[in-house]
Amino acid sequence: MRTAFKTLALASIALISLNACQKEENGKNNPAEEVSGTYTGYSKSEFQYSPTPMYSDGETISVTKLADAAVSVDFESDSWGILVIPEASVSEKDGKYILTGEGTATMGMGNETSDYPCSLTASVSNGSDFIFEFSVPSVMGGLDITVLPGSIPSEIKVSGTYVGNVGMSVSGSDMGTTEMTVTLSAEAGKASITTSSFEAMEGAMTMPAITIDAEMTEKDGTFHFTQDNIDVTADEMHITGSMEGTITEDGTASLKYVITPGAMPMAVTLDFNGKKQE
Repeated sequence: MRTAFKTLALASIALISLNACQKEENGKNNPAEEVSGTYTGYSKSEFQYSPTPMYSDGETISVTKLADAAVSVDFESDSWGILVIPEASVSEKDGKYILTGEGTATMGMGNETSDYPCSLTASVSNGSDFIFEFSVPSVMGGLDITVLPGSIPSEIKVSGTYVGNVGMSVSGSDMGTTEMTVTLSAEAGKASITTSSFEAMEGAMTMPAITIDAEMTEKDGTFHFTQDNIDVTADEMHITGSMEGTITEDGTASLKYVITPGAMPMAVTLDFNGKKQE
């Protein structure tokens, strides 16, 4: 009886081990199953004719299994069109699944579209960690679209160039309005803000370009900036004061500077209102 029981136990262990090995082997031989599904994130698009990348939220990519190591990839972008990789190979390397393939990008304006060759390189890990890179060499001097998980980071949304008007006043007296450009670069809760130089008081005074660092916070889609201790020197002019302002979700900037330039006995108030340039 003991011998029979021992034999049965060993057979059960062998069967369990065989099933486990088969399951592991099947997982290795079916990487397409591991990567099939829907991926949602934001895109970063770079091309020769733009000095800065373009970003879009809410992008969706569909990956469908064709065989154990092959999938189709469909990417329909509101910004760029339809990119289809009819068959991409899938392999596993260092715990990540690598997708590569060639396909077609259908792009254009309105009903006028054309097809262009495109390629894909992608990496997927744990489903939620991914990067899809599409390359369309013959569009806009070479178009590269990268799709990443999540939403566009705050610092990317707010960074850029804002063009508008700045009003200047001293002790409540209006000193005129002129054009001004503000360039902003944000990262990790901080912002570097540079104002362009401009002529003030009907040309009687030139306000130099100044760069300040400010604290940045975000609430309900609006970015808030503060700097309570401006102390900079620009074009040999010592400038002190403070700044506060906001940039809304649609790219509208409102910044207020209260500063004392050089030897002026009274503070100057600068009210800038502008829009982000795409």
